[in-house]
Amino acid sequence: MDEIRHYGLVESIDEKGLHVRIDQYSACGACQAKNYCSSSGKKEKIIDIFNYQGRYKVGDKVEIVGSTVMGYKAVLWAYVVPLCLTVLILVLSLTVLFPGKEAPAALLALFSPLAYYLVLYRFRSALKNEFRFKVRSLEDDLSIEL
Repeated sequence: MDEIRHYGLVESIDEKGLHVRIDQYSACGACQAKNYCSSSGKKEKIIDIFNYQGRYKVGDKVEIVGSTVMGYKAVLWAYVVPLCLTVLILVLSLTVLFPGKEAPAALLALFSPLAYYLVLYRFRSALKNEFRFKVRSLEDDLSIEL
């Protein structure tokens, strides 16, 4: 099984779980011309790990592991489904609800992702069970620089 791996530092720990800070580099992060290009960059992300085993403390170096299937599911739920929903609602609005009236059909289609993301937000606890990362300590591995 293919895996997605990120290295990070434990930012904080609370009753909900670990909060790990990772550095996410753009696709051109290793490019020779990145110093001269305005599109290269680095972003910090906080990943929440809810069910973990082991003892961790703030500042520990860790490795976050997730499956690529989980990544594909995230892309599906975040981008593909709302795009298909928007197109479907636009077509149905133009043909069934508001035939010949483009403005109300377009407004309805534009607001459909908002409704979708509100429903997705409502079911976020179920999605947390679907998207689980594993964490392991890197304190013994001195070859990893963060």
